[in-house]
Amino acid sequence: MELERLGVLENLFSFGRKLGHEFVVYDGAFADESLYERDVLECYEEAVDEHFEAFWKPIADFRGEAGPLYPEGILELLVEGK
Repeated sequence: MELERLGVLENLFSFGRKLGHEFVVYDGAFADESLYERDVLECYEEAVDEHFEAFWKPIADFRGEAGPLYPEGILELLVEGK
């Protein structure tokens, strides 16, 4: 699957005492489809030398009390992109 540009969202944030800057703009698919079967994805962010875990969550989780999803506007882009 090719990447599909959904839009551009600029997000300036702080995590701990570090400032961050990110863009969230594309929808795509993993080449290794077995990743979708995992409950947890072990990840590494080289820029800050940190390991973290990512979890699959249904979009509906971010519409109720479990939300919000950041950056602001990403939920709308995900829903419209489906």
